[in-house]
Amino acid sequence: AWTKSNVGHYLKRVCRELELEPFTAYAFRHTYITNALLNGVPVEVVAELVGTSPRIIHQNYSHVAKRTDALRAAAVKALGQ
Repeated sequence: AWTKSNVGHYLKRVCRELELEPFTAYAFRHTYITNALLNGVPVEVVAELVGTSPRIIHQNYSHVAKRTDALRAAAVKALGQ
């Protein structure tokens, strides 16, 4: 069974077997949240999906707001175009 304490162990083993650079389970979470924000999912929805608060999302993912291409795409999406 996947548990909080053994996920890292499994990831290390898989990376070693596939000859990949090691990464953490947090990398999946970070990528998921970043992609959701870049695709225009509201912060409140992302926070609910990942079990945290909008304040924490804003605090840790403010770099996403600096992506002007993503902001432009989200603005166009908001207009329904």
